[in-house]
Amino acid sequence: MAALMGIGVLTVLLRPEPQPPVLADTQELEQRVERYLLTSAHLPDWWQRLGAWFVGAVVCPFVDFIARNGRNALSLLLLVGASAQRGSHSQRKKNDRSSLGAPSSFH
Repeated sequence: MAALMGIGVLTVLLRPEPQPPVLADTQELEQRVERYLLTSAHLPDWWQRLGAWFVGAVVCPFVDFIARNGRNALSLLLLVGASAQRGSHSQRKKNDRSSLGAPSSFH
C-alpha cells in the first residue's frame, strides 16, 4: 500500500503545475493598476502602495470572481455569506452555554 502511495506522491512532486488561463479582463485590470501607479506619481509612496495593495487584494479578486461566474456570482456570494453568518451564530450560542457554567457534556 505504501508503494502505491509513493507513486502518487512522486507524480505530484515531479509534474509541473498547470498554468491557469489568464482572462482578458484580468489583463485589462492589471494594466489599469499600472496606469494608476504611473499617474499617481505625485502622491506619497505609502499612498501609492496602499492603493495598489487594495486593488490587488480586494478589488481584483471580486472582479475575477464575477467575470468567471457571471450571473451566478451574486448567488454564490450570498450563499457563502449566509452560511458564514449561520456558523458564527451557532458558535455564539455554544459560547453562551459554556459561559453559563453548563457541564461539558451539553456542548
